[in-house]
Amino acid sequence: MNLILIVLALFLDFGSATKMVLVVASFISLITELFNTAIEAAVDHTSTEKHELAKRAKDAGSAAQLMALLMLFIVWIVALTA
Repeated sequence: MNLILIVLALFLDFGSATKMVLVVASFISLITELFNTAIEAAVDHTSTEKHELAKRAKDAGSAAQLMALLMLFIVWIVALTA
């Protein structure tokens, strides 16, 4: 999805600053997803039993990704309606 959004940002008729913000927001979303995946893999590797701190770590990673996607959505809405 982010790759499609990056290509769209570069080819649609936006100013250079808007294009930069759209591409940066997409990369932030990608980077956040990588961190979320790393957190989940590390927690799963550490122990197979359920633990409250493991749940918190996974929930925090997922919340960070949700916030990154929300930011990406808002940036695109602002760019398309400006």
